[in-house]
Amino acid sequence: MKISLMWMTRKRSSELIYSVCSFLHKAVDNKNIEYIFITDPDDEETPAALNKIVNMAHANHAELIHIVAEEKFGYKSLEQYQNTVAKVFTGECLIAIADDNICIDNGWDEKLRKELLERQHEPAWIAITPLNEYWKGYAGVIGINREWYNRTKRFSGSRAADM
Repeated sequence: MKISLMWMTRKRSSELIYSVCSFLHKAVDNKNIEYIFITDPDDEETPAALNKIVNMAHANHAELIHIVAEEKFGYKSLEQYQNTVAKVFTGECLIAIADDNICIDNGWDEKLRKELLERQHEPAWIAITPLNEYWKGYAGVIGINREWYNRTKRFSGSRAADM
């Protein structure tokens, strides 16, 4: 079962690369994960940083996909980035990862696949609260499964999808 992860990022390449590498190195089956990045048209820093890890990603059987947004939507319209990526993801789920989220669980992908199997024929919204964000009282990492997208044709209708 393929998993799609997305990062909406802008000129935070150090944080992004650390985040991506943490997920990539903690995954069991990178052949079935697509790592998707969406950036603003004027962001040259992020694509340059991603180019630096392409060989390492390929050596770990990871697929890196870079999308340039049609315009700069900004934080007030995060759902525009999310919905743009949702049109092209190919996994059973699409999870939005912040560019400063770090994965600490070995085999995170196997755990997620197991949870997804139980819900693959019904729409499912995915909510994960990172360890350092329990104080917030709501999920900081959110996602949808394929059936959710098939029915709604979107990832989110609001910037505050995690609320």
